[in-house]
Amino acid sequence: MDIKQLVIFTTIVEEGNITAAAKKLHIAQPALSNQLKLMEEELGTKLMNRGSRKMTLTDAGEILYRKAKHISALTQSIHKEITDYNNGLAGTLRIGITPMVDSTLINGNLINFNKENPQIKYELYEGSTYEILELLFNGIIEAGIVRTPFNTNGLDIQYWDKEPMIALYNSNYSFLNIEDTISVKDLKGKPIIIVRKLAEILTAACLDEGFEPNIFCLNNYLPVNLLWAQAGLGVAVAPLSALNLVTDKAMNYKIIDVPSFYTQIAIITVKDRYLSAVSKKFLEMVGLDKSFR
Repeated sequence: MDIKQLVIFTTIVEEGNITAAAKKLHIAQPALSNQLKLMEEELGTKLMNRGSRKMTLTDAGEILYRKAKHISALTQSIHKEITDYNNGLAGTLRIGITPMVDSTLINGNLINFNKENPQIKYELYEGSTYEILELLFNGIIEAGIVRTPFNTNGLDIQYWDKEPMIALYNSNYSFLNIEDTISVKDLKGKPIIIVRKLAEILTAACLDEGFEPNIFCLNNYLPVNLLWAQAGLGVAVAPLSALNLVTDKAMNYKIIDVPSFYTQIAIITVKDRYLSAVSKKFLEMVGLDKSFR
């Protein structure tokens, strides 16, 4: 199996049938059908179900398609970096960022890095921590910027300062505690809006205090949570740095003073893996700012 076959396979998947794929690739339909048959014979399994109008992936086909997309992205990155080198450019920084940290990164470190290195280009991949780890171990990106907690096996990690979580809310809600900080108990009964990866930690902290949190909205995208809180739909629980995303100055917040509920931004790379000069330069620069704010 070679790169050309993987391109043919992903095109058939994305176009939905061999006719459309043949037209896009400018290859005769019988040749495409034969390539698909050869791939199935080589792998010893059926990759696609042939429908009257549309072809769909089998479970094995799903696995191949996901891996083929990664290989295609890696191949494109290789070509791009070599082209940049031949054109006298400094290279391309390929990093993955979770939605919980991307605004913090762009507002600070990435802007500063770009000012100091205007010749460098960027390939940014946004996804969940699991997706960033998959991209990292598959070699699509050289570094990932995520927020704890995550599986640390096989990684080199630079941690930034610990950051408290906050309860963010509008005038629809209030807390009896007039101080700037609250405890987990103060969240009891409040409709909580939170990202999935933090919900487990919050739930554990609440259960330790004898109650279960009222999680009203659960998703993967922090900016959505902030918008819901601004609309008065509930109380968003988010990292303190999320205030950088809040546009409504009338919003209120309290720091949740629970040590077990603090979080950290971390930049991760694969242990003992080669890093380009561009990535090394970026890691060196951000290592000077342990707050990422």
